[in-house]
Amino acid sequence: MDFPFDPPREQPTLDQDIPDLKTLADLYVQAKALILYSEEVDPDSRSNLQVIKELRDAFDHLMRVIVARVGTQAPDGASDPDYASRNIHKSIGHIYRAAFDALDGTVLSLRVKITQVVDNYPLEVLNQVIPNYWDIKRKLNELSGKVEGNREERSVTFKRPNVFPRMPASGFPRAPVPVRGDG
Repeated sequence: MDFPFDPPREQPTLDQDIPDLKTLADLYVQAKALILYSEEVDPDSRSNLQVIKELRDAFDHLMRVIVARVGTQAPDGASDPDYASRNIHKSIGHIYRAAFDALDGTVLSLRVKITQVVDNYPLEVLNQVIPNYWDIKRKLNELSGKVEGNREERSVTFKRPNVFPRMPASGFPRAPVPVRGDG
């Protein structure tokens, strides 16, 4: 017997998205720690507008999935079987971008803080107190290039989900309190 209407279609649930959502959640926890640390070491304790934009965009893609899976009105394109996976992956890409932007800000802030402190001391004092100062400075300068290189490698996909090393349970080290020398 032919039905005059299509029988109701069973709405997919979030169950099938759990592996991708777990990846997103794990990445978010790591990125959030980087973002908070970046704000902590910023000279003015400011949030980076670009980081906030990336987090907003990540949230938008995640909400598209939730609306498609449990909302009362499916968004355009939600009938595509890859809709949820594609949007979760886009959300992951935005989380990566937010983390890399936070890392850029962290490296810049730390370089500024270090320069402010060491500028107060003669080179002879620095060499005595911190014998490997120039090695440390060189490594810090190299970090900027490494962050950018990883950002380009990551792009918006996540072929390497463990770009960020796992942080210790205690989190990132507290931001050092600037030391002012007498000059």
